[in-house]
Amino acid sequence: MKNRIRIYVICLMTLGLVGLTGPTALWSARAEIDVPPASAIRLTPPAPVFDQAKRLEELASRRKRVAETIGSRGMLRAL
Repeated sequence: MKNRIRIYVICLMTLGLVGLTGPTALWSARAEIDVPPASAIRLTPPAPVFDQAKRLEELASRRKRVAETIGSRGMLRAL
């Protein structure tokens, strides 16, 4: 029983040492490459600028497509 406990303790100590050296090795490798850490904040690109005539043309084409899809006897209900 004591030998079994001793083996468990040795295994846990070994796993602990491996766990402690792993991230350290990765951190030093990252420092050698000189890669900046990734940021959680991302900037979005600016919204596209549309000419008023192109915007109205796009809206008209969408309305036409919807009208063709639902047919002449169809009804569209906005929620």
